[in-house]
Amino acid sequence: MDNEKKHRKALKAAILVEIKKNPEALAEGLFDNVMDHMKAILQKTNSKRFDKSLDSIAKSSPEAKKKVAKVKQMMANIEKDMQGVADFESLMGL
Repeated sequence: MDNEKKHRKALKAAILVEIKKNPEALAEGLFDNVMDHMKAILQKTNSKRFDKSLDSIAKSSPEAKKKVAKVKQMMANIEKDMQGVADFESLMGL
């Protein structure tokens, strides 16, 4: 099966699910909801693939393990900082 057929099949399934959840949303918002759903799936898949790659690198040597741990810590700090920004923006009504 080529990629276009795979995408059409996945998109059709996502649209049907969205229609069942929100039958009144057919007029507007359906496409955005489906695309947001697909984006979330792709992001989750990419995140898992990235984590597996980091783990593979970490297994290659003790030095690599330290570097991967440092990268993961930096990523966790960025996530924490971004959450703080989001919390501040919501608090300020931005």
